[in-house]
Amino acid sequence: MTIRIDQPRELDLVGNPVLVSGVGTGFEATLSYRVHDGHDEVTVPVILGSRLVAGYVGYREHVVQRGDTLWAIAEANYGKGSDFSLIVRANPNQITDPDRIFPGQVLKIPIGD
Repeated sequence: MTIRIDQPRELDLVGNPVLVSGVGTGFEATLSYRVHDGHDEVTVPVILGSRLVAGYVGYREHVVQRGDTLWAIAEANYGKGSDFSLIVRANPNQITDPDRIFPGQVLKIPIGD
């Protein structure tokens, strides 16, 4: 039997409830899975948006342009540049050094209410 999780992908920014989708195959069998905390057969690390911003409703994508800084992106989206750490935490696979972002990178900007 094989199981493939298609959603969420590794380090996706997710809301609550977390939506999980995938495909399971088997020969002449019934496939039944329950997803819960501590189930360690299939592990996909994700980022819970509500831990980043209050009232998390989703994220918008920002394509980094030449001259962009995380401070300026945070200021445009949150009203204060010092909130750039929210963007860093939402994009651990994209940002390894907050002083270095690159044109063409697609960053997730978490949105709250």
